Amino acid sequence: MKENSDERRRHTRYRYKTNVWLEDSPRAEMVRLRSLNLSAGGLLIEIDKEKPVGSTCLLRIELPFFVDPITAACCVIHSTKLPDGGYATGIELTAVEGITEEQLLQFLGELFG
Repeated sequence: MKENSDERRRHTRYRYKTNVWLEDSPRAEMVRLRSLNLSAGGLLIEIDKEKPVGSTCLLRIELPFFVDPITAACCVIHSTKLPDGGYATGIELTAVEGITEEQLLQFLGELFG
């Protein structure tokens, strides 16, 4: 399902919950999270602890029809406290491995089109 478009976004966001693995640093243990929405340029994840805006991380995103998770270097764009105490954290994909932006756009269009 498409979400309302925000004029500053380059890509349509789709409500899509999937497993996301977050790694804060090369020596950190990966933490399993859930996405709340997804686009070709980023995603919204729910996380227990607030991550500072501008901080970077590595994500592995599980998508149907892909054998391996997509790996992406990311940057935190915003973080909003949720009523349950967690944080809705907006993530920009800054470098994606294994798939181009065009392929991801095509995949999302086919999945939600």
